[in-house]
Amino acid sequence: VTNKDGSATSKWIVRGAGDEYEAQSHLEQVCPVALALGLNFLIRQKIRVQHQGAGIYLASVDYGPEDDPKSEKAPEPLEHKFAFDTTGGKHKLSLAEGGDLFRQWAYSPSIAPPDLKGAMNYDGKKVHGVDITVPNLEFTITVFYSPAVINITFVQEMGRKTGRVNSDPWLGFQPGELLFLGAAGDVPIPSLRGQKIKPIPIQLKFAASENRADLVVGSNPAQITKEGWDYMWVRYERMENGGLDFPVPVHVYVDRVYPRLAFKPFFKFG
Repeated sequence: VTNKDGSATSKWIVRGAGDEYEAQSHLEQVCPVALALGLNFLIRQKIRVQHQGAGIYLASVDYGPEDDPKSEKAPEPLEHKFAFDTTGGKHKLSLAEGGDLFRQWAYSPSIAPPDLKGAMNYDGKKVHGVDITVPNLEFTITVFYSPAVINITFVQEMGRKTGRVNSDPWLGFQPGELLFLGAAGDVPIPSLRGQKIKPIPIQLKFAASENRADLVVGSNPAQITKEGWDYMWVRYERMENGGLDFPVPVHVYVDRVYPRLAFKPFFKFG
């Protein structure tokens, strides 16, 4: 049965089911999830079952457009969906990748330009570096938690664990690559029965930073390993050569600035 709004209904007869719930459970297994209607596909929305007596049940299965809210399956506890943003972020870079590409005298041909080992934008006092666009991934996961666990303690723990980095592999990210930016949610008022049944959506926000094991600084060819959210910084010293005073990178430090958290046992999924 096709309606003018592009929806459709299929009719079924179920025999031998013990009750309406058993009949509906069987229909959920055998009814097509999608139904072709011309060049379009309709998505199964609702199953209605009526007992006719003598173990016979008459059922109607409604189908509608995929973008119709009724086509969305009711969420179950710990199901989740994604929203993401990969707009590039800004990063202050003080060392050039691979050192200088080109150096040339601009005042006196008798004074060769010194090798600054990649230090950029030095004004005679400070290495200012340059702002560049770098990969930046932030995403939000909407998780449907059981209403039984959504309480003040839950909120407190989400707040206390904000600013933690994953210590375990999680959703395809390696340890050290994900930073938990916090959670947001709106807990509804309890029903007349004094409790909520439907899972409650909670938004969890994360930022990703790739682990690196191939960083090289200055003249030392040894590769530096840095987890995504660890902080790497460079110490400079002033050198003198040919009457010029200039900075060169002499020491590299990698410091941990965020505490670690096992994401999977804390968030209960992944």
